[in-house]
Amino acid sequence: MTFDIDHIVEWIEMPGRFEFDIVPALLSFYGVFRLKMEIDYSVGPIGVTPFQIDRIEQTIKTGEFGDTTCWLIPINSPSGSILFEATGWSLMLLGDPVRSPGQTLTRRTLCLDV
Repeated sequence: MTFDIDHIVEWIEMPGRFEFDIVPALLSFYGVFRLKMEIDYSVGPIGVTPFQIDRIEQTIKTGEFGDTTCWLIPINSPSGSILFEATGWSLMLLGDPVRSPGQTLTRRTLCLDV
């Protein structure tokens, strides 16, 4: 399972606001099982935008047949979550960081860095 994400490398505090160094990235999980997704796109105009990951939580669960890694990805817009177990993961950065006034990359933000 792979997510195409805007990975925030650094939060830069400015007077009265923040800017962000962001890089496009692929976040991949391997050997995924027990996948459960709950994302509610039924309310308002949110249905035309990608969901926004709040954070990624990793816990180790000890079971009868050994340890397994559990992942929880809360979604803050729209509301929801992704929960699963996986045997591994990787993060592949797809370029250099771009300074952005927001927490996502847009075509305009990417063009400003050229």
